[in-house]
Amino acid sequence: MWIKKEMPLIPGFESLGDSVEAKRWLDFKLDQLLDTGDPLWEYRSILKTKEDICNFVISQFDYPMVRGLPSDVHKNNWFQGLCCHQVTQDYWQMASETLRTLHLNQREGKKGYGDCEDVAALFVTLFLMKKWEAWMCLGAVLQDGNLLGYHGWGIFEEIDGIGRLYEATLSIPPMYPEA
Repeated sequence: MWIKKEMPLIPGFESLGDSVEAKRWLDFKLDQLLDTGDPLWEYRSILKTKEDICNFVISQFDYPMVRGLPSDVHKNNWFQGLCCHQVTQDYWQMASETLRTLHLNQREGKKGYGDCEDVAALFVTLFLMKKWEAWMCLGAVLQDGNLLGYHGWGIFEEIDGIGRLYEATLSIPPMYPEA
């Protein structure tokens, strides 16, 4: 059963209100995460089926880990003169940025990386580039009415008209359902 919940403010960004600006620090709309920038175009012809896209995103991208534990906190250090500015908040990657992590890491034999909303944006973008229906969903995860955190996932419509929830943070692709 779906319930409507007011999304709580992001800790540390209360002064911004309930706004996506708190996630990316820029004025943007969520659909801008679904960009079609380079290097996405080469995958449009390589990934031929919905199953290809599902398997690609799950098998080629890992959830970011810090000291062996999953983390959606992106750690960046920016140096300016003698001052170090550390950004530790969650940063939502565009689809092309998530795919770029794969290209950069392949040189070292590693997978790309992205947390739940990053790989969901990539998944939905790849579907939309093929002109298939797909939606990026963002929501709260509750257990016994208590907020555990937030999650992002994709939903797509199969040929038979059945909507499928796509969990991109798995480590191994599950058996693809037959339509």
